[in-house]
Amino acid sequence: MESIVQSDVFFFITTVVVILIGILAAAICVSIIGILRHIKAAIRKVEVEAEEIITDVHSARNVVKKFIKVDKTKGNTETQKQRKRRS
Repeated sequence: MESIVQSDVFFFITTVVVILIGILAAAICVSIIGILRHIKAAIRKVEVEAEEIITDVHSARNVVKKFIKVDKTKGNTETQKQRKRRS
């Protein structure tokens, strides 16, 4: 009879521990999901900013191309002022 009581106590304690571990695991999973959402949002912001930087660089390059003409045959550069003086 005493062994039955001991086994009941063992199973009760084991059940409580398993339930606590399950609750702890669920809480950890919820935290990880929240962290992953924040990382995903940060990645989206980085992608948007990278696209804007690319656009800005293209715009800056076009502005520079307007002021500096590269002679591809000689490898020389010529500014607009130099072209006007030469003309």
